[in-house]
Amino acid sequence: MPTSPEAAAVARSLAEISTSLQRWSVSLGHSLAAHRGTLNAAAIERAVKPTVAEVLKADDSVVSGGGFIAAPGLLNSDRYYMAWWQGTGVDRVDPIANLSDAARGRYLTADWYVTPISTGHMAITGPYVDLLCTDEFSITYTAAVDTYRPDGPAGVVGFDVTVAALEHRILTSLKTVSPGAALVNSEDRAIVTSSPLVAPGEFIRDSAQRWDVGHGLSIVA
Repeated sequence: MPTSPEAAAVARSLAEISTSLQRWSVSLGHSLAAHRGTLNAAAIERAVKPTVAEVLKADDSVVSGGGFIAAPGLLNSDRYYMAWWQGTGVDRVDPIANLSDAARGRYLTADWYVTPISTGHMAITGPYVDLLCTDEFSITYTAAVDTYRPDGPAGVVGFDVTVAALEHRILTSLKTVSPGAALVNSEDRAIVTSSPLVAPGEFIRDSAQRWDVGHGLSIVA
């Protein structure tokens, strides 16, 4: 954890997002497990949408979209099922429907899906340009939903967070760490930076100081 008070302030802001997602993954797991053999798409939407709507409509939310992605076989009638909404209007989107038939299974090998499913740990993916939803630089938080099925998790829940919204939340604290400080992912790609010379997605190779802020993210300066 960060030893710098300023870096700790950034870590607390980020922890609000990850803690919210992880708590939801547990509660949704209980809700889906209660359906046992009667689980269908309508039941999933009734379980998922209220939480997503609450998060999206919150005045201080940095979440731009969220929902649930089913594991293959959870719904026999729909192998690639996703219940996802975005924006304060809570608009239903289906990114998987925007993919070709040949590409729909690619999410099964994507880090945002594989990491939480295989490890049980929350994953943060990005920054990347979210071409299927917001068309903005974003990061995505995902966590496995465990219903104690013999064949593994029921799927993953996720929150999309735009870099612009995250910058609005943490930039002031980041500047107090250092005029050139940056929040980076595990590959040292910049997510939010207080330097005008570094853009989201750029690699930051040289840094004298580093503070771990959790889930593979760090502050470097």
